[in-house]
Amino acid sequence: MKFSLFFVLNLSIGLIGFLCLDAFKTSLDRVFQDNAKSLLTADVEVSVRRLLTEEETRKAHETVKTKYQDSRAWELFSMVAAGSSSRLVQVKAVDANYPLYGSVQIQTAGGKQTAKAETLNQDRRAWVYPELLEQLGITIGDSISIGGEKFQISGTVLEDSSQGLRFGALASRIYVGLEQMKKTQLVTAGSTLTDNYYLKVPENLNSLQVVEEIKKQIPDPSVRIKSYQSEAEDSGRALKYLSDYLGLVSLVALFLAALGSAYLFRSFIYSRYYQIAILNALGLNKKRAQKIYLAQLLLLGLGASMLSLLGATLLLPLLTALLKTLAPISISVILPTKTVLLSLVMGVGGSLIVGWPFLKPTERLQTALLLTEGGEVKIPPRWQDFLLFVPSLVLYWGLSLWQAKSIKVGSQFVGLFLGSLVALWVMGWILLRLMAWVRLSSPWPLRQALFSLSRRRLSSLAVVVSLGLGTLLMNLLPQLKVSLKQDLMAPENLKLPSLFLFDIQDEQVDPLKTYLTEKKLDLQQMSALVRARIVKVNGQDFERAEDQSSFQTREEENRSRFRNRSVNLTYRDRLTESESLEEGREFSGPYSADSGKPVELSVEKRFAERMEFQLNDKILFDIQGIPVEGQIVNLRSVKWNSFQPNFFIQMQPGVLEEAPKTFLASISALPADQIQKLQSELVKLFPNVSIVDVAGVIEKVLELSDQMSWSLELMAALSLFAGFVVLFSIANYEVRRRSWDLNLLKIFGASRKSLFQYLLFEFGLLSFLSCFFGVLISLVLNLVVAQIFFEGTYQFDLFWPLISLVFVTLCSMGILWFVSRQVVLEKPSELLQQK
Repeated sequence: MKFSLFFVLNLSIGLIGFLCLDAFKTSLDRVFQDNAKSLLTADVEVSVRRLLTEEETRKAHETVKTKYQDSRAWELFSMVAAGSSSRLVQVKAVDANYPLYGSVQIQTAGGKQTAKAETLNQDRRAWVYPELLEQLGITIGDSISIGGEKFQISGTVLEDSSQGLRFGALASRIYVGLEQMKKTQLVTAGSTLTDNYYLKVPENLNSLQVVEEIKKQIPDPSVRIKSYQSEAEDSGRALKYLSDYLGLVSLVALFLAALGSAYLFRSFIYSRYYQIAILNALGLNKKRAQKIYLAQLLLLGLGASMLSLLGATLLLPLLTALLKTLAPISISVILPTKTVLLSLVMGVGGSLIVGWPFLKPTERLQTALLLTEGGEVKIPPRWQDFLLFVPSLVLYWGLSLWQAKSIKVGSQFVGLFLGSLVALWVMGWILLRLMAWVRLSSPWPLRQALFSLSRRRLSSLAVVVSLGLGTLLMNLLPQLKVSLKQDLMAPENLKLPSLFLFDIQDEQVDPLKTYLTEKKLDLQQMSALVRARIVKVNGQDFERAEDQSSFQTREEENRSRFRNRSVNLTYRDRLTESESLEEGREFSGPYSADSGKPVELSVEKRFAERMEFQLNDKILFDIQGIPVEGQIVNLRSVKWNSFQPNFFIQMQPGVLEEAPKTFLASISALPADQIQKLQSELVKLFPNVSIVDVAGVIEKVLELSDQMSWSLELMAALSLFAGFVVLFSIANYEVRRRSWDLNLLKIFGASRKSLFQYLLFEFGLLSFLSCFFGVLISLVLNLVVAQIFFEGTYQFDLFWPLISLVFVTLCSMGILWFVSRQVVLEKPSELLQQK
C-alpha cells in the first residue's frame, strides 16, 4: 500500500508542472486565436519600417478586386513634453477608419466610452496610457507637446484590443490622428517608423490567399504582409519563449519524479523476486507474471494522472497570476481536453517507462535459485539491461525539443542536464567510496552514518541526484540575475552613456554639437543610419522567407523575422570600443570607385549566422533606388549592452556619405539630477529627436527580469519539491527496511537519541553534500552562460548559495525526523513481533 502511495505521489509531482505549462500554452493560443482579428485590427496587414509608397498600397488593395475597407497607421518613437518634464513615447498615428476590428476603450472626463479615431483627426487630441499622466504629472484635459505642436489629452486608454501583450515596452503608448501627425513634420525621409496599411476583406475571400497574392505583387522581403491568423502566432512571442523555458525547467521535476518512482519500483520488484520465482515453480508463465505487474503499473499510472490533474488545477491559477503581471490579458484558468488526455498518456506511459527496465529481467528468473540461494533471489545483471533505458532517454530528448520548440535549445538543455546528472553521480560516487575508507573512533552515530552511506550507494546516489538537481536550479536563476545586472550596469571595459539619441536630421548635427559644447558636453559615437534593402546574395535573388510547414522551430522563426525586414547601414573607418573582430580583416580605407571592387562590408557575427551569410559573400543592396554591391571582409562581435549606436552591417567610408540619412549618438557623464533637465531642453530645441534615458531602460530590463524570474523560480521550486518527495520516499523505504537492524541496535544498548543522531547524521550529511554539489555545478553553469551570453561578465553572489545550503539541509533533516520517528520510538518487542 505504501509503495503504491509513494509511487503515485512521486510521478504525479513531476507531471504537475508539465501539465500546468501545457494548459497555459493551450489557453494562451486559444485566446490569441479567438481575438486574432482584434489583435491585428484587420484581416490583412501590409507593413514596412519606412513609408509605404502609393504603388505598394495600390497593389495591396487591387489584389482584393472587390469591395474592401482600409485603414492606415504610423508607429514611431517620439518625445512628448509637458511643462518641464519630457518622456519618450511610442506614438500610434491612426486615420479615421481605425480600427477595422476591435476597439479602444478610453476614460474621459465624462466617463468610460468607446473611442472614435475620427475625433483625433479633426482636432489635435491624444489618447494616452495612464502611466504617462503620472510620469509627466498631468491630467485629462492638459496639453502635451509632440514635435513642437500641442495636443490635448482627451482620454486615457483603459482597454486596447490590439495590445494583447505589451510587457517590457520601452515607452508608454499614445494615440493621435494621422492627419494631425503629418502636420508636425516629424516624419521625413529616413525617419524611424513603421507604416501599417490594414485591409478588411469580404467574407467570401480567404485572407491567407489574399496575403499570397499581395506577396506576388510586392516581392520586397522588407515589406511584411500577414493575415490575422499569423498575427495570432506572432502575438505574445516573448511570453511563448518564456513558457518554452518554463517547460524545460518542468522537465527537471519530471525526471526527478521518474527517478523516485523508478527507485521505488526497483525496490518493490526486487522484493518480489522470491514470490515470482515461486509462482513460476507452480506453473505460472513468466509472461503472465509480467502482465500482472504491468497491470499494476497501468493502474498506478492512472492514479498519478488523476492526482497530477488535481495538483495542476490548484497550481495553474498561481502560475497564471505570475505571468499575468507580465501580460495583462484575460486567460481562463481551465484544463483543456488536450491537457487531460496528455496527463493520461504521460501518467500511464511514464509508469511503464520507469518500471519496464526492472520488470523485463524477471524473464531470467530461475526456479533453481529458490534452492541454491536460500530464498534470497537475485538476477545477475547483463549489459543488455542498460539498453532498456535508451527509449526513456530518447523520449526525454523528444519532450525537450517539443517544449523548447527548438532543436538547438532542446538539445543543449538535454546535454547540460545529462552533464549535470553525470557530474552529480560521479561526485557522489567518489565521495561514497571515500567514506568507505574513513575510520573514526568516535562518535558512534557519525561512524555508523558513514558506514551506512558507503554500503547503500544506490539509494544515496539517488538522493544526491535529486536534491543536487533541485538545488542547482534554485541557485542558477538568482546567480544569472546577478550576472545580468552586472552586465547591464557595468559592461566590461565600457562606460554606459547617460542618454541615447536617434532620428537626428543631417542639418541638425552641427547645431546639436554646438549646443552641447556650450554645455561642456560631447556628442559621442555619432553614427549615420541609412535605410536599404538586400536585393541579391552571391547573384541569387534575396527572396522572402516563407513558412513552409505548420511547425517552425524558434530558430526558424527568428531567421524568417530577420530575413523579412529592411536593413540599416552605417559607415565607419574603424571598430568602436564595443566591437571586436572575429574573422577576416579590417577595412582597407575609404572606398575608391575607380577600383572596380565591391564595397567592403562588416557584418555582426550572430546576424550573419541567422542570415546564413559567410565571409567573402557578395551582397547587392538597393539604397533608396541606387544599387550598391558589397563584399563581406570581416565578421565582428558587438557588445549590445554598451547602449552605443551599433549596427548589424557596416560599410567602409566613401559610399553612403551623400545618401539621405539620420544620425544616432550618445551623451555620457551626466549627473543623475541633470538628465531630465537636459532632456527637456533638447526636446524644446530639437523636437523631432528621440531620446532614451539609458538608466531608465536598464531599470525596466531588470524589473522585467525580476518579474519573469518569479515564474521560473516557481518551476525550480517545484523541482526542488520533487527532490524532497524523492528523499521522503527513499528515507521512508530505507528506515522501514532497516527496522530489524534498528531493533538489534536497541537490544545491544543503543539509545533512541543515538539512533536519531545516526539517521540524522546519515541523511543530513547526504543532503548537505547533495546541496553543495548542486551549488558547485550551478556556479560552473553560470560561468558557462556568462561566457556565451554575457561575454564573460560574471558576478559571484554568496548569499543565495548559503541560504540554499542551510534550507535544503534543514528541510531534509526535518523530513528524516518525521519518517524515522515512529520506527525509532517503537519498542524492540513490537519490532520483533512485526518481523
